Amino acid sequence: MPRTDDEPDFARLMSDVKPIQNTKADLRPSFSARKDPKLAYRRWVASKEEESLVDGLSSEVSKLVESEEELIFAVPGVQINRIKKLRQGHIPWEQGIDLHGFSIDEARDELSRFIRDAIRLEHQCVIVVHGKAIVKVGKRR
Repeated sequence: MPRTDDEPDFARLMSDVKPIQNTKADLRPSFSARKDPKLAYRRWVASKEEESLVDGLSSEVSKLVESEEELIFAVPGVQINRIKKLRQGHIPWEQGIDLHGFSIDEARDELSRFIRDAIRLEHQCVIVVHGKAIVKVGKRR
C-alpha cells in the first residue's frame, strides 16, 4: 500500500529514540519490596505447603519461639490490615483458652475442642495462651 504525504513516517517519528543498551532485565526485587511485610506475608502464604492435620491440628513441630518473639497464624485470605488491627488491640477476641498446666497431649485435646467450639459459635477472633510455666527458678512445672 503506497504511503501518502500526510501520513507520518515511522523512521522520522522514531529518529530521537535511543536503543536500549542492556538486553538483560534486572529481576532482583527492589530494596523496598524486600522489606514490605505485605509482600512477605503473601509470599509466605503462597509458598506454604499443605501439612498433615490430625483432628484439625498440625502434627508438624515448629521452631521454638523465644518469649519476646511472637508467632502469628492466619488462614489464607485474612487481610494484613485485619491482622494489624488485631495486634493493636482494635479487634476484641471473642473466646480464649489458657493451656498452662496441661501436658502436650492434654493441651492438644483442649485446643482441638476449643477450635471446634469457636468454629461452631462462628467466632472470628480467639486467643490461645500457651508456653512453659515456671514454678521455681530453673525448673518447669
